[in-house]
Amino acid sequence: MWTVIRRLLLGFSLILLASAMLLIFDWHQRTSVAVIVDEAGIHKQTRTETDPKDSEALRPPPDERLFKVGLVYFAPEPGADACMEGLFSGLKDLGFVEGKNLQVRKAHAQGEIKKHEDAILERMMEADEVTAAIKAAEADLAALQKAIDAERSKMKAEDAERQKALDKLVADRTGLIAQIDKQVLAIYERIAANRHGVAVADAHAGICSVCHVRLRPQVANIVRRNESIVQCDSCQRILYAQLPGAASHVS
Repeated sequence: MWTVIRRLLLGFSLILLASAMLLIFDWHQRTSVAVIVDEAGIHKQTRTETDPKDSEALRPPPDERLFKVGLVYFAPEPGADACMEGLFSGLKDLGFVEGKNLQVRKAHAQGEIKKHEDAILERMMEADEVTAAIKAAEADLAALQKAIDAERSKMKAEDAERQKALDKLVADRTGLIAQIDKQVLAIYERIAANRHGVAVADAHAGICSVCHVRLRPQVANIVRRNESIVQCDSCQRILYAQLPGAASHVS
């Protein structure tokens, strides 16, 4: 046991002796780095320990210049904060004071991620608003379409009733035409073709209700009896006398 301990102590002693000899032989070659600030900017100068120009190398930067430093790191953490604190402390010793002649801008990946997350969240909120607006518009459209369908159904029903009434009138007209004298029918059709479909007129108070020309007295008396076909001397329409209590109309 003691043999092993003695060997270990001998080994450590030899290592310490070799290290001391290397430090002694290399003492004159030791160098340091100084930060130089001049008109060209900030740069480093390597010099030996015996260099007598230490005070000139560590001179403070000119007051009239503003130096900018950018720091980019992954995320805020105690280790990074300690490194930056040491960095700014060393710069302050060299005359670079943040807020005075030193401008520092920091950026880290977590900040960019947070920025993108906020942007994504805003887009999601906008998408929700647009989705809600679309649903409201779809509901309004469905209600409007329902009202249109109901109105369309109502119009179809009314059209069907009108068509039914028109078919009845056409059937009645066909039956009446069959009872009319062909010569009289030919006169009616000729006048209707020349007078835009209006072939008859009411002779109310001795005046043609269409062309407003006063009838001769004997013509007016014949028209009142409604026993024969009498035409207006002005417009050639067939005249008739309105029966008492009947509504005045023009066929």
